[in-house]
Amino acid sequence: MLKTDETRNISPSVIKILSAADLIYVCSKSRLSFIQKDKKSMKIYLKILGDNGYFLGRTISVKGREQFLFNEDIPFKETKINILIIEIYNTNNILIATADISFSSLTPNVMQTISLLPQGSVNIMLATNYSRSHTLTVSSSLNSSFQGLSRLAQPLRRNAVKRNIHIILSHHFVSTYFPQPTYCSHCTKFMWGVFNRQGYQCKSNIYQYSIIKSVEQ
Repeated sequence: MLKTDETRNISPSVIKILSAADLIYVCSKSRLSFIQKDKKSMKIYLKILGDNGYFLGRTISVKGREQFLFNEDIPFKETKINILIIEIYNTNNILIATADISFSSLTPNVMQTISLLPQGSVNIMLATNYSRSHTLTVSSSLNSSFQGLSRLAQPLRRNAVKRNIHIILSHHFVSTYFPQPTYCSHCTKFMWGVFNRQGYQCKSNIYQYSIIKSVEQ
C-alpha cells in the first residue's frame, strides 16, 4: 500500500558548524566531573546524529571559554531525515549540552541559532539546494530494499547499539559506559565497570546516575 507524505528531498550538501557559546563549564583535568562557577577555558567537540541515532559526523576539538569557534563542514548525504540531534562533549567524553531539532525547521543557506539543553547555543547552517514536494513512501519490501541500498553508500557504524531512552521526572536517561571513574549524582555510588550497562546519563544535563531506581526516588 502506498502512502503519500510531505518530505524534503535533499541533494548532497553540508551542515556548517560555525560556533557555540554560553556552555556550562565542566572540568576536564579531573577524573571526576563537576561544575565550576568561574568559567575557564576547556576543549569541546560537537557530534551530529540523525534519526535512530545514526552518526552523521563530528568536529575536531576546539578550545574556548565563552565562545567556541568551529567553522567546519560535515558532509550530509541522507535522502530522508526528520530529526537532527546535536551533542557537545568535552575531551573526557562527558556530555555537556544537547538539542533535538526538526530538519524541516532549518532554512537552507541561512545561519540559525539553536538553543541547547541545559544551557548554551550553537550556530549552524544547512548549505544545500532542495525542493519541497510530495514523495511516495512505500511500506513494503521495496522500501526496505531501497534503504538497504542507500546504507551501502554510507559509512557503517561499527558495533552500533540502539540505546533505549528512559523518561523519568521529565529527564531523558540513556544507558552509558563511563570511560573514567564516576560517582552517581544521587547516591554517590561508584560507577566504573567493564560491562556495557553500568549507569545512566541524562541527555539534557551532565548528571550521571547508577540505576534508574535512584532517579525515581
